[in-house]
Amino acid sequence: METFSQHLKQEAIWGWSQYAEDLVDILMVPCDHFTMMNQPNVQVLADKLGACLDKVIVAKLVTAFQSA
Repeated sequence: METFSQHLKQEAIWGWSQYAEDLVDILMVPCDHFTMMNQPNVQVLADKLGACLDKVIVAKLVTAFQSA
C-alpha cells in the first residue's frame, strides 16, 4: 500500500508544470479547499505563502547581483 508521502513524491509537479519552471514545493496546511479561508487556517496559509514568496525574491536578487 502506498503512503500519502510516497504519493506526493511521485506526483511532484501535480499538474503545475505549465506554470512552474522547476519542481513544485508541496506544503502541508491544516485545512482543505473549503476551510483554507477561515481563521486560523488563512493565517497559516498566508504565513507559508509569504515565506515562499520571500524565498523567490531573495533568489532573484542573488541571481541579479551575481550577474551584474
